[in-house]
Amino acid sequence: MLYLHKNGLSQTEIAKGLDIKHRQSVSKALASIPDRFWLS
Repeated sequence: MLYLHKNGLSQTEIAKGLDIKHRQSVSKALASIPDRFWLS
């Protein structure tokens, strides 16, 4: 999910690509990831 986000995909595109029904789930998952795991 971090890789997809870093490469410019929107939350909606990430949700579709990972077969997640709600874009909000992607938003919550990204928000819960500690800063040390974010790609530079």
